[in-house]
Order: sequence, then C-alpha cells, then structure tokens
Amino acid sequence: MFIDGLKPHLIEKGWYGRLDKSEIMDEDYLNWRLKIIYQTNLSTSYSAGRYSQMMRSSDTRPIWVYSAVLDNRTRAAHRDLHGKSYRYDHPFWEEYYPPNGWRCRCSVYSITEYQAKERNIEIMEGIPSYCLTKQFCPEEWRYNPGYMKWSPDWSGFSYLKEYKMKDGSGKTALEVIKEEYKEKLFNTVMTGNEWSNRIDEITKEGYKSQEYNYLISNRNGDFVKDEDTRLYVRDTKIWHSIRKNKPDEKKLTKLELKRIYEYLYEPDMVLRDTRDGSILYIKKTDDKVIKIVFNKKMSTCLSMTTVSKIDPDSLKGKEYKILYSK
Repeated sequence: MFIDGLKPHLIEKGWYGRLDKSEIMDEDYLNWRLKIIYQTNLSTSYSAGRYSQMMRSSDTRPIWVYSAVLDNRTRAAHRDLHGKSYRYDHPFWEEYYPPNGWRCRCSVYSITEYQAKERNIEIMEGIPSYCLTKQFCPEEWRYNPGYMKWSPDWSGFSYLKEYKMKDGSGKTALEVIKEEYKEKLFNTVMTGNEWSNRIDEITKEGYKSQEYNYLISNRNGDFVKDEDTRLYVRDTKIWHSIRKNKPDEKKLTKLELKRIYEYLYEPDMVLRDTRDGSILYIKKTDDKVIKIVFNKKMSTCLSMTTVSKIDPDSLKGKEYKILYSK
C-alpha cells in the first residue's frame, strides 16, 4: 500500500529509479529504492515512538542501553557500541539515538539503576571517538527522531507545502498535517522529563519558536475549583522570560525554568487576580518568589502569559483572592 501510493509521486518528481545508457529503467534499482524509503520511514517512526515511551518511564528506568543486532551485516562501529549505556538525559542521545544510518537496525532499551548495578553495567559519560566518524553515523543521520514530537522542523517538507488537498478545502498537505499535529499535542500531557528536554531546546542559541501550546499539567482542578483542569505553556512565553532585554533580577535560570513543571504540581500558593481573572501560581525560593500567571487565551483553557521572579512584598495589597495555600 505504501509503495503503490509512493510510486506516482516519485514519477511526478522525476525520482523514480534511474536510466542506464540505453535509457531503460532498471527495475531492480526501482524496487531497492522504494524498499529503502519504506524501511527508513518505518524505522524512524518506530524510534520516535520508542523514545517517547521510554521518556515516560525515565524516572524509574533512567539508564538507556544501546543495542546492535550482532550478525554478519552489522557495522563494526555499531557493534562496538553494543551494550554501552548512558543516562536518558545525556547529550549522547541527541545525536546518536538510532537509527544511525541507512538500514541501521540498532535500538535502545531502558533499565533501572538497580539493574545496571546488578549487571555491572558502566554508565558512560564521554562519547567514544568512533561515534564522530562517518563510518558510524553520517552527518545527515545525527539527530534524534524522538525530538521531532515536540519541535518538528517543517522546513524540509517542501513537497507537502506544494501539494494541494483534493477535498476542496484549498489547504496544502502540510497545513493539514500541522493542524492534526497541534491537536494531538494539545491533548498530550507532558512528563517532567519531557518538559526538561523542551527547556534544553528552547534555551539554545538560535532556537526558532514552534508556536505550540504544551499541555504541562492536567491538575489545575486540585487547586482551583470550577476551572478547566488543563494548564498550557507556549514556547514563546518561555523564550520571552529569558529574553536579553529582560532585567536580570527577573530572569529565570535554566534550572528554574525546568522546575516550572514541579511548581505547577506543588505550588506554595494559588491566587486569582480579581481584576482580570488571571490565575497566579506562586513558589517561594530562598530570596525571591516565582510567579507564573495563567489566563484564558484558548476558550476555557488556561495558558501561561508570564513567568518571572518577583519580590515577595509585591504581592501585598494587591487585589488577589487566595484559592490555595500550602
């Protein structure tokens, strides 16, 4: 089904196979190429799904182990990495989470810290030098397909941008895919570790906003009655909180941004601004207070509008109603 549907598009783009000197289509090559495309899509999709699955259990199974298929078709460099382990949040997985090349059959599995100790598995810190070679992983494969779940790079989908849907909507295939993608994100609650990874990406130099609303908590109802239980955060708001022209005393550190997830599940206080109905989540630190403000920007759902450090005294005398206090 996949191959039959793909052929017309390859023919239209002039990518269907090759021509030899006699200008006769090489059927063996055609079948080989279609199979490669199918296997590549299948393996990267599986990898992305597996990565997401392991991230959701990374609190209890934080050790990830690289696994190669050990037969006569296995690349030597991939074989050398077999059994090597890193923590789930190690930078190694940003570039070398499999597949690591065409027809790569490597995978990753997770274990607990206790299992790692019982099996005498060494948790690595450095990245082996052979990983940096093209023999191990070509440059175009040095990415993690699992990261695409939260921040896909749509710039490479040029054909989908050109293809018009035949349902009369006038939309391109890319527009339809992006709409469906946003809807799925809208209904998927992030884990703490997924949020931590997002902060790592958002705070990188040159990060381009995806304009997505991430469902960071589904427990607002524990603190605020008669409100939607969902709390959303958009990456632009996080970036705005650390922008260069923001006063240093109000900026949050990367660690504090990562702990927003924790603050929303275990706040010290939740307030309602009686002037505009905003909900304020308050978390006290040593000398400052973290204030996370939510407002109704998406129908009944609450979306974060600001996050900043404030002086504790700035909360006094304001028109706030206490909804929860620890």
